Amino acid sequence: MRSSPVVAALIVGTSVLAACTSSTIGLVPISPDQGQTVSPGGIVVEWEPTTETADDVYYQLLIQDESGASVYEQAELRETRHVVTTSLAPGHYEWSVRPMYLRNGTWRPGTWSQRKWGKFFLVFAEAGKGPHEFNVK
Repeated sequence: MRSSPVVAALIVGTSVLAACTSSTIGLVPISPDQGQTVSPGGIVVEWEPTTETADDVYYQLLIQDESGASVYEQAELRETRHVVTTSLAPGHYEWSVRPMYLRNGTWRPGTWSQRKWGKFFLVFAEAGKGPHEFNVK
């Protein structure tokens, strides 16, 4: 039995038009990977350094639990890698980091890092923004 060229074109076209995209707003995360499961102690959070110029730069880190409550914060990190000093309970967490820039004697905040995603289908599109996510076992 031969399939119709029209049916074959629809199947190929639908496959091409169904796609997912993901990008980052703000600083680019390195670790933990999106959705990664980690052990509760010694979690390493790492991100790429800012490329913007300033007289001085430090970073602020925020980790929140599923309810949105802050469970860990660091206000003046000078490095782009940090070991979380608190043991986190098993669960789902979101994290974000932002640079603070010293320019002309004034500290100014950069953008909190976020994951931007989209799902595109033949006649449907869904998009959103949110923090980077990880799980603790």
